[in-house]
Amino acid sequence: MLTLSDSQLNLLGLLACRTVLAGLEGDKSEQIPPTGDATLLALGASFVTLRKNGALRGCIGSTTAYRPLWADVEDNALGAAFRDPRFNRVHPHEGPEIVVEVSVLSPPEKLEFAHAKDLFEQLTHGRDGLIVSHQGNRATYLPGVWAQFSSSEQFVRSLCQKAGIPAATPLTQVEIERYATVHAAGRPLSSGQHD
Repeated sequence: MLTLSDSQLNLLGLLACRTVLAGLEGDKSEQIPPTGDATLLALGASFVTLRKNGALRGCIGSTTAYRPLWADVEDNALGAAFRDPRFNRVHPHEGPEIVVEVSVLSPPEKLEFAHAKDLFEQLTHGRDGLIVSHQGNRATYLPGVWAQFSSSEQFVRSLCQKAGIPAATPLTQVEIERYATVHAAGRPLSSGQHD
């Protein structure tokens, strides 16, 4: 997993805010890559989450690292604000109410389990992010989603439902991967404004 300092996480949060603000202003130019920071230039996977008055307002991300981390955060910030199919595009008047969160993911590891109970016992509430895949259906839950569930079984079953996997499908037929995240503290969207 990428090891990120507080200052690097802060920089990624600021990048996400500035990218969304630029999008709201119609600025199509790309952000300048951070020079001299090998970690942010390395391949990385991230999710950017927008919350408005505490409620989810957009969340887009990557589960596999395939581009520089800074570029992944930038594109996912635009995705969360303007391309999340569950929400309308963010509008400028919403800016003061929006908080931006950035999560950086570790490489996913496939879980091996003999039966459903074995799987549930391997999971750690609040720490593990999961990806489920079955016959072309795929979905993920970040570790923060655990707060909505009281058991590993509820967490996994809900994630399978999100992916469109039929409820009757045995979990032993579902590919399940686990990852961890490091999380940049949520910051107001307005904190990305240039002085």
